[in-house]
Amino acid sequence: MRKKVLEVRDVELAAHGDGWLDVRVRATVPSLGWSLPELVPYSTILPPRDGIYDLDVVAEAPDRGSPSVIDVLVAELPLALPPTAKGIRVHASTNSLVAVLADAKTLR
Repeated sequence: MRKKVLEVRDVELAAHGDGWLDVRVRATVPSLGWSLPELVPYSTILPPRDGIYDLDVVAEAPDRGSPSVIDVLVAELPLALPPTAKGIRVHASTNSLVAVLADAKTLR
């Protein structure tokens, strides 16, 4: 079953010259055995008023009991955002973090 991860640790943005953005997130899960981390964009009809686009970090939870050890997963997603975008907000079960596009690394 796919569930939100426990906590977002950090969000990195890398901007391409062609308008694409790479989003990389490190997040924790509450036990071993989680797999297939993924960033899932929110579906909206209108662009967000504040220019911050929302994503959930989800992963496949283990079917059976696993040792309760905090583990770290990495999820990545390429995005094409409009010029009015100002950043990305990434949500987990217990927190969310915002990364501002002005702080993104530029890739060539």
